[in-house]
Amino acid sequence: MKTCKLHLIYCAFIGVFCSFEHHAKASPLLQTTQSIGDNAGAQGVVAGPGAASSYFNPALLTEADENFLLAFALVSEQVGVTLDGRRGGDVPLAVGGRDVVTPNGTPIPNDVVPTQWLGQGCPAGTKAGQCPAPGFPARPRQGAGSSGKTRTYLTLGFVKHLVKDRLTLGLYGMFPVSSFTTAQAFYPDSREALFSNSLHPELYGDRLTAISFVLGAGFKVLPNLSLGAGLSLGLTNTAASATYVRDATDYSTLLLDNSVRTQVNLSPLFGVRYAPTKWLKIGGAVHAPESFEVDTTIDATLPSGTESKGTVTNVFDWTPWKPTCSKRRTM
Repeated sequence: MKTCKLHLIYCAFIGVFCSFEHHAKASPLLQTTQSIGDNAGAQGVVAGPGAASSYFNPALLTEADENFLLAFALVSEQVGVTLDGRRGGDVPLAVGGRDVVTPNGTPIPNDVVPTQWLGQGCPAGTKAGQCPAPGFPARPRQGAGSSGKTRTYLTLGFVKHLVKDRLTLGLYGMFPVSSFTTAQAFYPDSREALFSNSLHPELYGDRLTAISFVLGAGFKVLPNLSLGAGLSLGLTNTAASATYVRDATDYSTLLLDNSVRTQVNLSPLFGVRYAPTKWLKIGGAVHAPESFEVDTTIDATLPSGTESKGTVTNVFDWTPWKPTCSKRRTM
């Protein structure tokens, strides 16, 4: 793939796409797996017109044959994580009492736990070195890594010429078979020790678990020039949990009211195809921001009447992008 040189009038139009530098988001699943079917994968903006062109470059739909695509895809994720040794020494057992200070006299924050607890756990009891009920389960380093999984998808595609040699409609989607959409939040730093105590490959695992569905259309302006536009489906979830904490050491008595709302967002995309000669084709595409977000609000009430409320936003399936511009020579 080579970046096009702006020596043609229509290529200058593509150059406008290539000049964007601000951050945005594209469909993570399709960006990671590339296309299924006729589309030319990483060169899908300029070659291999088909149903997947609805996402990679909808301008190519005018060159695609009418077809219906139904496919089953397997993606094996094999991303290993090797951890370096701990720097700065272990966190002492005494920190469990939250009365330990650093050498400069500053109290150790309560967002860390003793290193021994992470590796071996802490049994419930009243003796020194033990935890209040129900105890602290062991969380070995990288014991809950999320790689080494094989994921399955149902792929659907459709191309239809609404006006012959002029206007074409395309649909393309990939849907996880095992679960329609999943979202697993994690911290990419030491805070994750409080949860899984493992690092997770955020460039792959969390980008392969959401649906991707695109509707596109291509319009042939001239015999050698086509423009395209499309809409990519995205999801935004809002979850609110109102809780009454009867006993801070026994959450089986927790009273909970949940409210969950899912909103569908449509993100636009645009493409262009220009063939100045039979042996040279130039294409470009640009995608507007897209992601899967979950806003979680927790409102907790204690028996004393104290209330506390906070909102946390998790962004899943997010991929930075740059507009794509490519040319292809044929003999």
